[in-house]
Amino acid sequence: MPKRRFKVRFEEKPYEVEVSINRTSSTNISMTVTIEGKKYNVSISRETTTPSIKEEKKKIQVKPSGKEFIVKSPLPGKILSVSVSPGKEVLQGDILLVMESMKMENEIRSPVKGVVKEVKVRVGESVSTEDTLVVLVRSG
Repeated sequence: MPKRRFKVRFEEKPYEVEVSINRTSSTNISMTVTIEGKKYNVSISRETTTPSIKEEKKKIQVKPSGKEFIVKSPLPGKILSVSVSPGKEVLQGDILLVMESMKMENEIRSPVKGVVKEVKVRVGESVSTEDTLVVLVRSG
């Protein structure tokens, strides 16, 4: 089904909302609602009046290239802190940096054990979705 776009105002703030109907049945409607780039899966049962809403989780984009791993931004935002520098050893799960997006802090963690080859961002810098943040070289 086609996507529908709406402009709504909530507490004096305008929002653009996109709605895509995924499927319908005689008892259920499933749709994806996108508000300011954030996706929500909404399921409405015709038998109840309360919709079920689940936020779609963004995943850190990792592009392996041989032994190199390129960590990309999962969403647009601003870099708040950088915890690594070139040459630093990191373990899988270590915090590489913290970024703010939609007034929420997001920790970007290392997807692999390795060594930081390059840090492509600085504190205060704005990034877009898919921008390269850190390049790692896998070890072990």
